[in-house]
Amino acid sequence: MAIIVSDQGLNNILDIPSEAKGNIEISISGNNNHVKIQNLRRVDNLKLTIQGDNGVFEMDPFRIGRLSVLIKNGSSVTIGRATSIESAQILADHSTQVQIGEDCMISYNVQMRTTDAHGIYSLTSGERLNPAGDIKIGEHVWLGQGALISKGSVISRNSVVGASSFVQNKSFPPSCVIAGTPASLIKKGVIWDRREADKVEFSDDSMDPQFERWWNIARLDAEL
Repeated sequence: MAIIVSDQGLNNILDIPSEAKGNIEISISGNNNHVKIQNLRRVDNLKLTIQGDNGVFEMDPFRIGRLSVLIKNGSSVTIGRATSIESAQILADHSTQVQIGEDCMISYNVQMRTTDAHGIYSLTSGERLNPAGDIKIGEHVWLGQGALISKGSVISRNSVVGASSFVQNKSFPPSCVIAGTPASLIKKGVIWDRREADKVEFSDDSMDPQFERWWNIARLDAEL
């Protein structure tokens, strides 16, 4: 169990805790980059690579099994408080942003990419046809196993993305189920929880306060 840091640059800020239970590897080649990590006690394996200047990485996770992040050319990746990740790969390039809200649940083998990493161009104009774009994942979003979230995607809070789905250049409303390749809207007016029950009982005083919070937010979004 160790934290290994390689900093090959100037004016880089690393705000990371000293306590970690897993293997943490941080490599920076560039200047004026900022890394802020609130909690490493429940992180098993993190590999963070920043290339270029003015990159940003911030997270305050609930738990991370395996996470690989590559930030290039002034891009940023932020992972909100209390989010859990089983295993994921994130690539942010060309001054783009990957924003993941609080209390999200990210399953195994999930990928997020703000760029295709290679260019496709018009033969008539020479213009690039596949530019990079931001990714925004709202609060309390569940990304299923093998999902690929690509450039220009906006997934609003309280939503679910089905396993092996591919999302690119689309925006989806709150409290919905998204699935397919390419992903499409399957159902609206839903909410999810980390636990299972046959039915949500509104009169049950023992409802978990955190779930009750998301439930109430979802109903407000749906104007119920």
